[in-house]
Amino acid sequence: MKAIIGLGCSWTQGEGAYPEEIWKQYSGKVNLRMGHDTHLREYEEKNSWVNVITRDYLTEYTPVNLGVRGIGNRAAVKELYFADSKINWKTNSGTIILFYRDWE
Repeated sequence: MKAIIGLGCSWTQGEGAYPEEIWKQYSGKVNLRMGHDTHLREYEEKNSWVNVITRDYLTEYTPVNLGVRGIGNRAAVKELYFADSKINWKTNSGTIILFYRDWE
């Protein structure tokens, strides 16, 4: 297996990656917090940039999304510890992409 490992904050996780009907349903302001957005997480996962890249362009790669909302970029890099539980590095390879936003 070859993997694309996405690191980053909420944008890497997929926050805001909703289909048009969700944006229309919330009048363009999908800003739910405190557990009120759990029904939208499936869209975030499906449409995160990590999954879109591997689904539409780099189809020979498996996505590993380590993006986490609200943690910032420094903490996102620490998420690499969790990659070991998802990838057997002895028999597989991966490419790590850090999505860095400097306006945080």
